[in-house]
Amino acid sequence: MRTAHRRLAKVEADLTPKQRVLQWLDEALEAGSTEAYCRQMFDEPVSEWPGTRLTEAVAEATRKRLRGYPREAVESRARDAARDILFLLSLVGETNRSVTRKVKEFTWAAALCARGIEVAVLRPEAGGNREATLSRRGLTLSDVRSEIVAFAAQVSLVRHAVNIVSRRYFDGHPVLFPGTAESLSEATKTSAILVEAYNEAVSDLPRGRGKGGRREGVKAQAGAAAAQPIEETDLGEVSAAVAEPLVRQLVADAKAGAAWQVGQSDLAARILRGTP
Repeated sequence: MRTAHRRLAKVEADLTPKQRVLQWLDEALEAGSTEAYCRQMFDEPVSEWPGTRLTEAVAEATRKRLRGYPREAVESRARDAARDILFLLSLVGETNRSVTRKVKEFTWAAALCARGIEVAVLRPEAGGNREATLSRRGLTLSDVRSEIVAFAAQVSLVRHAVNIVSRRYFDGHPVLFPGTAESLSEATKTSAILVEAYNEAVSDLPRGRGKGGRREGVKAQAGAAAAQPIEETDLGEVSAAVAEPLVRQLVADAKAGAAWQVGQSDLAARILRGTP
């Protein structure tokens, strides 16, 4: 039994900062949500919080591995290892917080898109005079269409950013708590529902020259021009490159936070200024 414990201790001592954080992620994500995990940690002593427990473990392992080297050099490496842990922990937190904020914005944006479909397409006023309704409310079918396409693009961008963070920094391991991941999935479904609802609504609008003379024909042509359905090509998947600015911001915030926590405030300031 003692031999098994010693072997386990050696394996744990040899873990890299990333491996330690991935182990922590497996445990933390079981909480289901960031709120539930924070409640769990609130009842634990500070020594058991990941920022304390993991950094102390990796620092101690570094000291043991470099025993015999100059103390200053050893402590510098131990601090770097602790900063690597704190960076990854912070990146998990920043990513979950960012997605949570974005999803709240998506909720409002989706409601506005749905309202636009109702006002501009399904329920015109003035005895069915669609042009009068749109003019009165400063709204066009083109506006509604553009908002829905933009909404879908923003949701796709956030999904890309999360996937990039996962692949680039966590070896493809999930970084979102299940509750956060579900809310982002729901936003993706909502964008598809909005596109379907818009296309269904505009499918019954006039698309050719009317029979009521020139004015009716002009109105019908205007309706046809504005009421174009949203095609798959309009929703072309946002490229990963478009998500890079969001990824860079998440990484910069996480790196600055990690540097500040190990006492490197000058480095943190340089990172935030974009001059590390």
